[in-house]
Amino acid sequence: MPDKQIERELAAIHSTLRHLTDMVEKICASLALSPNNRSDEYPMTVKEAAAFLRMEEPWIRERCKEGKLPFVKKGKQLKFKKDELLAWMQAQDKDDEGSVDSYVNRYLQKNQLRGY
Repeated sequence: MPDKQIERELAAIHSTLRHLTDMVEKICASLALSPNNRSDEYPMTVKEAAAFLRMEEPWIRERCKEGKLPFVKKGKQLKFKKDELLAWMQAQDKDDEGSVDSYVNRYLQKNQLRGY
């Protein structure tokens, strides 16, 4: 008799755990899809941007120095936003290096936020 009681209690615990696991998974999924989740807006470091673009860190720094990659300079650190890097990647297919717009964009990016 005690064995059946233990089995019922274990089954009840198992059911409760399964229910709690489902609830946690739903909460995690809703947080990931929430418009208030701004993780993509946090600036990336050079190392993170290099990993994201699958390039080497010196390549990232050189493109920033040339004004070809969107970044913000905070002190001596370069910071990147994921959405800006994605837009930059898409623009690379469309952008003509010799166009006036391309030159102006590179110039503005290179000279943006100096001294911060």
